[in-house]
Amino acid sequence: HLKTQLKPIYLITGDEAFLAQETTTLLRTAAQNSGFQERKIFSVETGFNWELFLAEAAQQALFNPQVLFELRLPASKINEAAKQALLKYMELASPDKILLINTDKLEAKHQNSTWYKKIEQQGTIITLWPM
Repeated sequence: HLKTQLKPIYLITGDEAFLAQETTTLLRTAAQNSGFQERKIFSVETGFNWELFLAEAAQQALFNPQVLFELRLPASKINEAAKQALLKYMELASPDKILLINTDKLEAKHQNSTWYKKIEQQGTIITLWPM
């Protein structure tokens, strides 16, 4: 999959930190090899500005239009603002942008939500199970 057309969005979920790191590295390398030289990292903490994230995502880069956005999003921080921002991001999806979301294990309530199902449709969800 990583040697062909990359998806516009990836969600890596699970409590296996080493596997998450390895998977992220593989995706990051595949994106780089496909021309995504610019990388922007966002860590969601209390008071995270979702509007700033969306503004960055909507912005066109001058010199390198292909951008990999990495969103470090703990499951405990997936509130209504996060859900709405993710849905809005998916509306802005562009072949020049890839969103890579890293989160810990998601509960069933997350997996049954609109934003999760939309990621399933537009991208790839990688669930990392304990070894």
